[in-house]
Amino acid sequence: MPFRFDRIRRIPASLDAHRLVRLAARQGLADDAVDALFEAYFNDGIDIGDPTSLAGLAAALGMDGAVVRRALAGGQEAEAVHADNLRAHRLGINGVPCFVVSGRHAIAGAQEPEVLERLLDIAVSEG
Repeated sequence: MPFRFDRIRRIPASLDAHRLVRLAARQGLADDAVDALFEAYFNDGIDIGDPTSLAGLAAALGMDGAVVRRALAGGQEAEAVHADNLRAHRLGINGVPCFVVSGRHAIAGAQEPEVLERLLDIAVSEG
């Protein structure tokens, strides 16, 4: 994907975008939603903090845009996003990519395959 930073006019809060991904997951569309959000923001410069833009992205995925807009207008999934964020911070996740294995071991940043292999070996040995 080409990154078009010249099209980005503001850095939006991402809470609602994360909420959209959680809503999309209920329909098996989480990966598609993440792809659409990245494309919209980094390629098209769309404000992914804007509920109208998010509802449009949801509709393009086959979700009901009006339902998504109502969910974002309320607090639906906000607590779950905050809980996920807190859990990530407790694991020491402060950047991307980050690999979490067995819910206990985390390693951040791009890693050599040998490092990832060692992480998996540790997880397997702990059962």
